[in-house]
Amino acid sequence: MSNTDVSTLGAALSRLGINYRDFPCRSGEFYFCTIPEKKLTFDIQYEGNGLIRMWRFIGTAPASKAGRRCEYRTSKSPHAVVGMEVTDEGDISFYAEQKIDITDSRSAVRIDRMISRYINLQVDNSLALAL
Repeated sequence: MSNTDVSTLGAALSRLGINYRDFPCRSGEFYFCTIPEKKLTFDIQYEGNGLIRMWRFIGTAPASKAGRRCEYRTSKSPHAVVGMEVTDEGDISFYAEQKIDITDSRSAVRIDRMISRYINLQVDNSLALAL
């Protein structure tokens, strides 16, 4: 992973007015993100292979439900997925992930769109009601 990869994602967050703190990881970069005016926090993990995963914990479930998940994919974008899963600790995670070639000239537009749509899903809808 290069500094360009990290700066591309950080630039996207800045363009969208998202406050963030970034932490280097062994295989990529971790971002803790906040949008104070929307009272929204979420995390982003960027892996060196181009996988961008965003998630937010939205509730809890009994530990007996651990491992259950619901995902949505479309054949037009086979490298993109959005879903909910129950972690081993019983937390309900709402996530989106997409593989993006960060060196592609259109990567900035794709990253902006991914982050914006993820935020809009959470702000415009009550995900907890869907559980």
